[in-house]
Amino acid sequence: MVLVTAATIHLVLFRYMKAIDGARVASENAASRLNLALKAGGFGIWDWDIVRDLLVWDDGMLQIYGIDQSAFNGCLESWKEAIHPEDRERALAATQAALRGETEYDLSFRLLRPDGEIRYIKADGTVIRNGEGAAVRFMGLNADVTEQKIILDSVIRERNKAQLYLDIAGVMFAAIDREGIIRLINKKGGQILGYPEDELIGRNWFEVCLPPTAVGVVKDVFAKQMAGEIESVEFFENPILTRSGEERMIAFHNTLLHEEGGAISGVLFSGEDITERKRAEASLEKAAGEWQAAMDASGDAIYLLDLDRRVLRANKAFYEMTGRSPESSIGMHIAEIIHPGHSAPCILCDAQTALIDFVTVLEAGHPDNHQGCPVEVSLKMVRDGNGKPVSMLVTRHDLSFDRKTQETLRESEERYRQLVEHSQDIIFIKSGGKIVFVNDAGVRILGAASANDILSRRLLDFVHPDSKALVQEHMEMAATQMGRLPVTEVKYQRLDGSTFYGEVTATSIMHQGNAAIHVFVRDITNRKNLEEQLRHSQKLEAVGHLAGGIAHDFNNLLTVIGGYASLLEMKMEPGDPKAEMVDQIVASTDRAANLTRSLLAFSRKQEMHADDCSLNEIVQGVGKFLRRIIGEDITLSTTLGPEPLTVFADKGQIEQVIINLATNARDAMENGGAFSISTGLTVFDGRFIQSRGFGKPGKFAVVKVSDTGKGIDEGVRGKIFEPFFTTKEFGKGTGLGLSIVYGIVKQHKGYIDVDGRPGKGTTFSIYLPLSGNPLPKGRGKETFDAIKRGSETILIAEDEAHVRELVDSVLQQFGYRTMLAVDGRDAVEKFRRHRESIDLVFTDLIMPGKSGMELHTEIKAMRPDVKVLFTSGYMADVMEKHGNVDERYDILMKPIAPAELARKVREMLDA
Repeated sequence: MVLVTAATIHLVLFRYMKAIDGARVASENAASRLNLALKAGGFGIWDWDIVRDLLVWDDGMLQIYGIDQSAFNGCLESWKEAIHPEDRERALAATQAALRGETEYDLSFRLLRPDGEIRYIKADGTVIRNGEGAAVRFMGLNADVTEQKIILDSVIRERNKAQLYLDIAGVMFAAIDREGIIRLINKKGGQILGYPEDELIGRNWFEVCLPPTAVGVVKDVFAKQMAGEIESVEFFENPILTRSGEERMIAFHNTLLHEEGGAISGVLFSGEDITERKRAEASLEKAAGEWQAAMDASGDAIYLLDLDRRVLRANKAFYEMTGRSPESSIGMHIAEIIHPGHSAPCILCDAQTALIDFVTVLEAGHPDNHQGCPVEVSLKMVRDGNGKPVSMLVTRHDLSFDRKTQETLRESEERYRQLVEHSQDIIFIKSGGKIVFVNDAGVRILGAASANDILSRRLLDFVHPDSKALVQEHMEMAATQMGRLPVTEVKYQRLDGSTFYGEVTATSIMHQGNAAIHVFVRDITNRKNLEEQLRHSQKLEAVGHLAGGIAHDFNNLLTVIGGYASLLEMKMEPGDPKAEMVDQIVASTDRAANLTRSLLAFSRKQEMHADDCSLNEIVQGVGKFLRRIIGEDITLSTTLGPEPLTVFADKGQIEQVIINLATNARDAMENGGAFSISTGLTVFDGRFIQSRGFGKPGKFAVVKVSDTGKGIDEGVRGKIFEPFFTTKEFGKGTGLGLSIVYGIVKQHKGYIDVDGRPGKGTTFSIYLPLSGNPLPKGRGKETFDAIKRGSETILIAEDEAHVRELVDSVLQQFGYRTMLAVDGRDAVEKFRRHRESIDLVFTDLIMPGKSGMELHTEIKAMRPDVKVLFTSGYMADVMEKHGNVDERYDILMKPIAPAELARKVREMLDA
């Protein structure tokens, strides 16, 4: 095998280029000699008379063909016989084609002389035709080109020999002239560039084979080479551009080419494709950088030692640990870095010397630990493919953080355990379709005796049928999705079959190495009850607003009815037979007014307006209303104590307490029963307070409310006054009734107690402190003449026409002059015109356009000393929105009795 080196190929190429130059010179010399030969007779002329088949050769032809005139017979056969047998058929075919006019006659062939010598002939001829176009004569010239052919064949042989060397080379070879035209390129060069060799010959190297980014630099160097400013560049790298557009990196060697006279004629260069090598180097460099970055990212000190225990490489943590730089560490013995000045070998030194893998933990106080903290040291031998050790990789891991983390983890696990154990929510872990964990809250809420009653059962066993499909879908989502699922409301059932509502969420986890689902369930039954109670409360509030509106309109009607009836009653003479009928009208009006107040007390929140009042009268009055609440299947009995029971209380709120207790009793007696109310006097002494657990010494009025309903047990008794607590079915109670009762009693500085047993009914005892004051004396029936009269002018502002007319009539009958205004604006205008003559303004508090309080402000601005008396049939919270009428203002609540109106007006005018 012949080893072809780049130097050898360069030598061959140089010789080849020299041979090409020599061939060019030889060819030029041969052409000169041919011209001389032509001039001296070195050619032959022939003339063939086709019609007569007569061929004439001159002496030059005879000389070329090597025959005497005597041997030439003057016919075409003499020429045919002289042609080399291998070229004869081709030559005759070319002659016939020229005679037919198909081609020009331009023929090269070999001649076989009689002496056996072969000569190379170049023949040219012209066919002469007659007027009809038939060939009649054929004339031409033969030239002997044997010497030129020999020179050309030599050149071709040299070229083929050089090309063979080029084509077997594993690198690119090419030659370009001064203009950059490619004159030579080998097969490998064509393969690299993606072109056939012949397609590149004659094209410009810079335009075809270089990327635009490299053309400027390479062309500049080439121009300086051609100008002789720099020597040939023995080695350089630059990219080339392939036919496909890919750039590849080539390492070039070049040699300048010179002409005979020494002038630079071009460049001969070889190029090795180093693209893959460059990529590999880049990849290795990247891998090394990534490896170093990965090492530097580690908090552990990592270093690589050779077999003599000298540092080859180390990471950032190593240099931080040792306080050294890479420059001062690479190549040093590790013992001089880790424990300088300590000559005694350590256990790690022994392992490194023995070339064995080794792992140990050195505590902070260990004599071989010079870091001052607990550290795990790992030694791993790096071996080649044959298992022979080549280096040692050492890792030093600070255990301080690990141990702190482990302690934190133990604390976190303990907190999680306590959180799970003390959580009031159910916590499941479901794995393999079964419950594998449940916390104490789950055991309690699901009604199990222990966790064993729940474990190994399906989660769906505790889901109500209405929610099974939803929970199944929820669990499938949790098993396939990352993160916690949205909270879903689900209906569950306990082991005893009772149900509760829960909010459930789940997330996928790993439990003891297996895929599992963490399920959290929060019992929201109470919240559901609260939501329902809130909705019910909102309904009650709406009813309250409706009741307030109805009460307002009803109070206006009662004012008119009761007012005119009272006027009639006051004007009747004693013994008038119609007096009894009028008395009934007045009494009915009073009962209707009480009914309105009870309705307002039942339906709205109102401020406490306390006064000395008789507890017996309150019970007696509300008893009439209770019959409509408890129904016809429940008997009502009232027993009033003989003692005067005067309490300082808000009559409306005490009525509400009794109404709420009656409503509660009715719901406890679904099949009818007995409901009783009794009043009495009791004394709180030490024995009473000790036995009941509440109270302070003193006299108290007591109201006992009893029923014969279901009764209550001890568990319920402790929660009965809590807001929203109820024993009624879901949706059938607000749980607010008894809490309101409790709040009102406490507001009156009283006490409430409950006694009852299941199936034996319930008794509520309400204790209110006696006020110690006598009851205000009630007024008897007053006659018209008994009420003090007047003559002042009063402006009446009332938007309700019937009420306005009644007030006008009452005041006029008591001697007053009146002015009427239909609303607040009308009243302001009338007061502005008659401000000096008006003594008092009687105004409704709530009127369209301008309220009574706005009217008050404007007329007070015009005349500060004028007196204003308000009236209203609305409840307090509505009045507050239109002006806060407190104790500084005088107000009469509707329905208004004529006598009460006359007395109040006189009282204000006399003040």
